[in-house]
Amino acid sequence: MTTLLPPATLCALALLGTLGAACSDETPAAAIAPTPTATATTSVPTAAPRAMSSAPPMPAAPENLVLDPDFEGALTYTDNPDGFGIYTVFPDHVTMRVRFEATTPVGPGMPVLYVKGKGNGGLALSAQGGSGPFDASVWVGSTDDAASAALSLVSYPEGSEYVLVRDEQKKVHGALTWTHYAARLDAAVPGVAYFALVVPNGKELALAGPELLGHAAPEKRIQRVVPRPASRAILAQLEAAERLKADHLIRTMPRPRHPAPTAALPFTGGR
Repeated sequence: MTTLLPPATLCALALLGTLGAACSDETPAAAIAPTPTATATTSVPTAAPRAMSSAPPMPAAPENLVLDPDFEGALTYTDNPDGFGIYTVFPDHVTMRVRFEATTPVGPGMPVLYVKGKGNGGLALSAQGGSGPFDASVWVGSTDDAASAALSLVSYPEGSEYVLVRDEQKKVHGALTWTHYAARLDAAVPGVAYFALVVPNGKELALAGPELLGHAAPEKRIQRVVPRPASRAILAQLEAAERLKADHLIRTMPRPRHPAPTAALPFTGGR
């Protein structure tokens, strides 16, 4: 005797058969994921060990005779864009700015003075003169490796000029190539000494570590230079710098305070 199952039961059995086939041990080859192939690993370079270094507190020696070797005057004196000890002569022909660079030829994190020429302008850095001998030096940086600077030390108002010599010392820091300029002076520098820099038109030069020492270091190979009469153009620039210095001193001098007059009290008594 044949028993007939209802249609709903037949549908349930058919669904169970499909699930059983899906769970069987025989899996189609197309469903098996391919084994990943081994790839070449990229070797990571080992970083070189970092060495600690000491940074000098100043860009020049403590006995430096330059009045403003770290160019603070150009940063702090907001009422005078030149500051004290550093002067841009004919400021419509030259501009300057100061930045603290991560690496410089005088040490890390030192101030650098950038001077850009727009004509026949110049820059004057004040220093204290004396009996000598002297070692004068400064680092000059430029993006042009072949660029040279017209740099000298001038005794004012006596008028002797000592041209700083470009030596073979060169250092590269960032985009700038730094060249060392130096001169040894055996004669005295009476009055005020000025580092005079003539900036070429359209060029930007960087200065770091200007130094004037009142003694000659025998271990340093610095070329001795003889003085020559300063040109009228340089003397005119230094006269302009002296006028700027006098004007700055007058404007920064403390003004005396006079007491305010009091009103006269009325006379109330008799003799």
